[in-house]
Amino acid sequence: YSSAASDVYKRQGIEGIIRELNSEAETYLVYNPVEIPKEKKLIPRGDRNILLYIGRLEDKQKNISFMLEGLARLKEYRWDLRVIGEGPDKNKLKRKAEKLKIGDRIKWEGFKKNPFENISEAKVLLLTSRYEGLPMVLIESNMRGIPFLSSDCESGPKDIVIEGVNGYLYKEGSMEEFVEKLRKILENEMKFGEPEEIFNTSLRFEKNLILDKIISIILNILKDNK
Repeated sequence: YSSAASDVYKRQGIEGIIRELNSEAETYLVYNPVEIPKEKKLIPRGDRNILLYIGRLEDKQKNISFMLEGLARLKEYRWDLRVIGEGPDKNKLKRKAEKLKIGDRIKWEGFKKNPFENISEAKVLLLTSRYEGLPMVLIESNMRGIPFLSSDCESGPKDIVIEGVNGYLYKEGSMEEFVEKLRKILENEMKFGEPEEIFNTSLRFEKNLILDKIISIILNILKDNK
């Protein structure tokens, strides 16, 4: 759809970059589509403060070292981190976790085709990236009723987050804000919506809805060019 016609979705992310380069550009914002499972499987938050990271173990973009340093500042709080994914920096990150004295609280689970399959509870998913396109893992976690804490990086998280419902953002690179928001989440000072409400925020990315928007855009362009 054309973002110029929407009061709900503001120009941001990649579209915002394009408009900064050319303020006269006619842009249409269409998100990556997702397939919503026919059988809804919502994962409860639980009471054990289980944190998740799902994605490539590549530190330049994903900035996982930042995440580990932040977690090390929260040693006095109860939490455990499940890391699901593989990548070139896995061994470096494991060594860093040991050096920070949090290695025993992190479970490195490797790549899984369905990373959410054996998760019985999860407090929040963490994403500390320096940059993204549209981070699908945030939408996929919301589809399971799991909220997120993500960096406000270029680009994507701003397009997904509904603060206080499906997640929160912190200023990318701000260790102080990341640690403080995560602390408040661990202590239940910052609230999220219920899993069902979080799931509902993912429906705007459903593939048929996105396809309908693409078709509508094409028809409007053809009509305008007659």
